[in-house]
Amino acid sequence: MTTKPTATDYSLQTRLLIVFSILLGVFLSLTGVVLDRAFSNSIEAGAQDRLQGHIYLLLAGADEENGEFFFLEDLQEPRFAQLDSGLYGFISNAAIGELWRSDSARTFDLPEPKILQQRINVGENRFDPVSYTHLRAHETRHDIVCRLLLEK
Repeated sequence: MTTKPTATDYSLQTRLLIVFSILLGVFLSLTGVVLDRAFSNSIEAGAQDRLQGHIYLLLAGADEENGEFFFLEDLQEPRFAQLDSGLYGFISNAAIGELWRSDSARTFDLPEPKILQQRINVGENRFDPVSYTHLRAHETRHDIVCRLLLEK
């Protein structure tokens, strides 16, 4: 009858191979998690930069008269004029709510309409997940908030 090998029956080389195999598995798993997190952060930073550019585009093209907003020319981003394009622009005031919405957002219902009334400090930028969309907001010195929603 054969006996079951014990830990002392394994050679030093076999034990080292087992230990390094376990360590390699742990190292590769942690590396995968770190790389995934770095990739996700990079994607979010890129989305933030793109949305910040769209905000500046909206703020530069908007003109306000008697509390109403209008644009002197067509917006440089054609997705703002295309229904359900996935890029939606809103201009709002914390006290009043929505003041303007892009043509792309005409048929879009906000999952949480109270988002447009959230207070944002002057010069503050926020990038918060909102259900299946991302919200980017930037407040001007006139308490006007330009918000963009970008569908994932």
